[in-house]
Amino acid sequence: MKMIVLSVVVGMMLLTVTVGTVAGDGSLMSAMGCNCPHSGPATEYLNSPFNDDYSYPSFLMGADAERKSHSKSVRSDRSHTIFETAIPIRPTNSQYENPSIITYIDELKNISDPNVVIVDVCSPAKYEVGHIPGAINLHWELFRADNGVLTSLETVTGLLGEHGISPDNGVIVYSDTCQTCGGLSASSYIFWMLEYIGHEKVSVLDGGFEAWNATYGCTKNVTTRSPTTYYSANVMADRFADTEWVQNNLNRTTVQIVDARTTEDYKAGNIEGAINIEYEELFRDGYRLKGADDLEFLISPVVIKRLDKSKDTAVYCW
Repeated sequence: MKMIVLSVVVGMMLLTVTVGTVAGDGSLMSAMGCNCPHSGPATEYLNSPFNDDYSYPSFLMGADAERKSHSKSVRSDRSHTIFETAIPIRPTNSQYENPSIITYIDELKNISDPNVVIVDVCSPAKYEVGHIPGAINLHWELFRADNGVLTSLETVTGLLGEHGISPDNGVIVYSDTCQTCGGLSASSYIFWMLEYIGHEKVSVLDGGFEAWNATYGCTKNVTTRSPTTYYSANVMADRFADTEWVQNNLNRTTVQIVDARTTEDYKAGNIEGAINIEYEELFRDGYRLKGADDLEFLISPVVIKRLDKSKDTAVYCW
């Protein structure tokens, strides 16, 4: 199955259980997830002591990174009540077709490769009050144009280079689960963008910031990386679709369109012929991806009769 548009985490789910490619949206939607232009006040998710004494290896800041300490304040606790009870890090069956696009929190903690860059794509305000140790901040909305589509390739590569990311780096992306300010869709969007420009080693942290924070805590220490000379993109054209592409391919029997919104939104209006896969159905507790067996069943003909793995697939939301 060749996937042309990545929207929310439905595209991520299809990648984990199928062999294919992914792409982002054009003017079909407001770049994955809700269309909230601003993150909520940072004080909304603060309530416990910070863990600035967290012991983590220097590689988390990258070989050329600089760490700047801020005064200790409070620990960012953006967890929801579902995190009050321990949730298994992995589902019962995590033998996905493409397991490399998912990173679990225990894997992240034990990574010892100095070439790996951890990227927090939340707003600067949220990053400031708490993030994973060693993570740099690169707000996902910087990569969106005013109309919600992906910004120019020049802007994309320029921002990556300015933040010390090169095509040779492994990248682990995460966001929090605040649905009104992007949620996990934000990290999925950056994942897709990096895939689109040909970045070979990129994954998303399962469960996002809350999954890490509930187990290991967070820090307020800022990490930056020295700019790279230039980020050279290797654009994968088959990972991108815009409105024109959808219009030209809407009636092709080899193409299918997937609507990742809620059933209520889908019924209120959708692209003609689109198949509805509600994104929240993909998660177990804690906004962590369901196991391979559950996802296989979810997209099987038993549940979704019209979904065909052999077709090129475009996924959209708002």
